[in-house]
Amino acid sequence: MRAKPAIDVTLLVPGLLGPRSRRGDSGSGAAGPGDPDAACALVDGLDLHALDRLLARAGHVVESAADGSIEALAFRVFGHEARPAVRDGPDVPDTGATFHSGIAGGPDAGAAMHPAGDVTCLAATGGLSSEDATRSAAGVPVTGDHPRLPRADRPVAAITALVDCDASIGRAGPWLRADPVHLRPDVADLVLFDAVDAGVSSEEARALAEIVNEALRPGGSVIDAAHPHRWYVALEAPARMATTPLSLAAGAGISAAMPRGPDAPRWRRWMNEVQMALHDCPVNAGRERRGAAPINSVWPWGGGSLPPVSAAPAPFVRAWSDDALVRGLARHAGVECGALPGDGTSLGDGASPSDAGAWLDSAPRPGAHLIAFDALYRAARRSDLDGWRAGLARFSAA
Repeated sequence: MRAKPAIDVTLLVPGLLGPRSRRGDSGSGAAGPGDPDAACALVDGLDLHALDRLLARAGHVVESAADGSIEALAFRVFGHEARPAVRDGPDVPDTGATFHSGIAGGPDAGAAMHPAGDVTCLAATGGLSSEDATRSAAGVPVTGDHPRLPRADRPVAAITALVDCDASIGRAGPWLRADPVHLRPDVADLVLFDAVDAGVSSEEARALAEIVNEALRPGGSVIDAAHPHRWYVALEAPARMATTPLSLAAGAGISAAMPRGPDAPRWRRWMNEVQMALHDCPVNAGRERRGAAPINSVWPWGGGSLPPVSAAPAPFVRAWSDDALVRGLARHAGVECGALPGDGTSLGDGASPSDAGAWLDSAPRPGAHLIAFDALYRAARRSDLDGWRAGLARFSAA
């Protein structure tokens, strides 16, 4: 029988290690995923046979992520240098982990094996503590889990604009994300909820952006609601400030996560102007009548221009992801990106695999492939234990 061609698979699975945990009454502070008791409690009762076999065969090295964000992992996997953290920023635990395995194929032990291949799994925690999980599930805001800020933003906006904004193609200037959010007063702070939490439609997003743009004309920064959850501002010059990724800011108080740097006061004033424009606007009035949270602010972050295209060969022959940042990074690197295996979507070669085994049987091209599964990260960040456990079981099975 003719052997199948060798492939290398990198699995990018932010949130795989689950929410951060704390030791019960030892008083020793945060216990990361290395705490066996906490790990067992998180996965108790789950059938993780395939995932167990994958990780049992892996020699692993634990690494530090600059800020523990999903964005940090995505940029790292495409070979972009991590940004150093601000020295006086609040500490966060080491949240990146890399697993190297000598096996090949996929996480399912029943899948066809490719003897010369290799599997790498990039994972992260980035969650709240187990005590905070109970508060979060009960709707009580958690405000103490602030990220460490980078010295300069990763250019997330410029990368995701390649996916969302037709005008970004060929545009050399910088971009800034200005994503729609709901700010809810807490005892001592305003707590941020993103557009996924708030549930914003395309029609509402366009109407809200037009209200803001009309209020800020002339001379104001114009918002492009290119996606219901991802809004953009095209900048004339880079914003000299460090911002907090929305993935880290959501669910926490905003005071420690606000923009910092020489241009930060200008953008904070701009945020206030946007908030005044959105206050009691017709779109928000309609949302509140039906019980939805109003979109009462935007969150500026991820500014910058596209990084230089590397002269080195592309890191992957193909990527597979539903995440806009991964898809944008792949496009910038000249890597074709398809939908995740497992969602029934055609992968472009006539195959519609239901899991990793079927994907391997569809004979993907030899070489390095990236599969980015981001469904666990959001649940881990919010300490949604039920959602995280359901996503982990899906990941292990598929």
